[in-house]
Amino acid sequence: MGVHEVGPGCVMRSGPTRVRGNAAAGGDRPSWRTRDVTTRGDARLFVVTRRLASGVGVLLSLSLALIACVIACGGGMAEAPWASRGDARNTRAGTLAPADDPSVADETPAGQLCDSTVRLADSLSRPATDGEPLEIRHLPDAPVRLDFLRGQVRGDRDRVDRALRASEDHTRLIDPVWGGVFMGARTSDGSALLVEKRTRQQAAALQAFGAAYVATNDATWLDRVEDVDRYVAAQLESPDGRFYAMQRATAPALPPGMDALAYYQLPDAERRRYGVPPVDHALDAELNGLMIEAYADLARETGDARFLAKARRAADSWLRTSLLPSGAVRQANASSVPSTDPRMIGIQAHDGMHLASQARFGLGLVALYRASLDPRYLAAARRLVAATRHALEPNGGGFYASEDDGVTDAARPKPIGANAAMARLMTWVGFIDHDEALLADAEHTLRRVASPAALRGRGPEPVAEAALVWELLSVGPVEISPVGEAGDPALAHLVDAARTVRDPLRVIHADGDSRYPQQDRAAVFVCSRVACSSPLFTADDMVRRVADFAHAPADTPCGG
Repeated sequence: MGVHEVGPGCVMRSGPTRVRGNAAAGGDRPSWRTRDVTTRGDARLFVVTRRLASGVGVLLSLSLALIACVIACGGGMAEAPWASRGDARNTRAGTLAPADDPSVADETPAGQLCDSTVRLADSLSRPATDGEPLEIRHLPDAPVRLDFLRGQVRGDRDRVDRALRASEDHTRLIDPVWGGVFMGARTSDGSALLVEKRTRQQAAALQAFGAAYVATNDATWLDRVEDVDRYVAAQLESPDGRFYAMQRATAPALPPGMDALAYYQLPDAERRRYGVPPVDHALDAELNGLMIEAYADLARETGDARFLAKARRAADSWLRTSLLPSGAVRQANASSVPSTDPRMIGIQAHDGMHLASQARFGLGLVALYRASLDPRYLAAARRLVAATRHALEPNGGGFYASEDDGVTDAARPKPIGANAAMARLMTWVGFIDHDEALLADAEHTLRRVASPAALRGRGPEPVAEAALVWELLSVGPVEISPVGEAGDPALAHLVDAARTVRDPLRVIHADGDSRYPQQDRAAVFVCSRVACSSPLFTADDMVRRVADFAHAPADTPCGG
């Protein structure tokens, strides 16, 4: 794909602009959609596309054909042409599936599906009043990520403020003595703490605090990151850098009349008199993926090499010890100590593949590649995606929960949250590799498994996870592509400057990008979903152009 100059400091991507959805609604199957000229900063974005001129005629012809069919069938509806082929759209005895059946291959425009999913996620994110009893036992992860992303990319300050309030809620759960966040609370003001400490909640807190720092530049959020990190280092890190599953609430020698909540209100020395609550030393790929992603994102957001080192160490240990020949990762490993854990559920290392483990660990690998630019992690993520698709993705789309559920294919579950996480992984790999087919398959996964009908009645996490993927597909990445001669110090300087960009959609093509022409000196191109900059030669110009492209144009789908 080439580029050409279209305005001051801006070039347009040549080739069609991808607009997902069916042709009649302005999608890319097969028509193109006209976009108006849009101005963002000083970059004039000209995207000119075409419509199918015969669209109206085609619709008229189809209408006449349908009338003729009804007459020929004696007033009855003719059998759908796919009814005899076992297509997923055919549910029973040759009848069409109802419109709200999640098995229907939804042809609704992607922007409309995104809007519906985001609205549903918003309806599940109502903030609680201080002291109000809560039904949930832990604070959200995906809903906070969604609000930070949409708030930053679309300039929605209300969303950012909501995400910051949720992040403040995480701080109420920080153990002031040993650090780390407790599992949750039964009231929104934290007055009824659930004092178990789970690795999943540590990862969610790290994600929230890092995103809050990017949104505010307030170093207080980094202090809260340190509060979680010091606990993880003391209790949840294995000798080889991987992360254990959780720490129990109850100390081993509590006196009569003292419960776990009263224990955690004691200072350090008095707590230790009654012993330290035991740790569940299980090593789980899903939880390790969440922690690797959290530390890698922190490294990208803060530039702190300590966080990158932690993410690298955990990923390298897992890939060294638990990588299957297919490229997938083993779901769980027994560490050297779990047989003594009083709460330990029997963990057996086996090679069966589970979707949640593959998706979350793959997201950790992609986040680590984005932070480190080490191609080993991207290669591992590609292999994992291929292996998971081979084992768990049927021809009709969507992913099974595990490799062997012990039931027929028709009854095998396709969990929404894990499918959305897998779609998010495919989306990031598609962005990095410019793989349009993989991006289309990610969208297809959402359409098959996370349709609005399928999401009704679900909790906030899977709904927000699906909305997060729709948002990514709608706005696309902010791509930074340095070009120049290998070994040129000026090129290395541009790459190093690109690493400092904290935009949540940043993708750096550090190994060059054949789409852009070589210049007479090291240069960099910055691209959005619809346009690219002219060649830039200084880090300052690059940073300014990223700022121009960091906010989605007003006509971006799913604007709400």
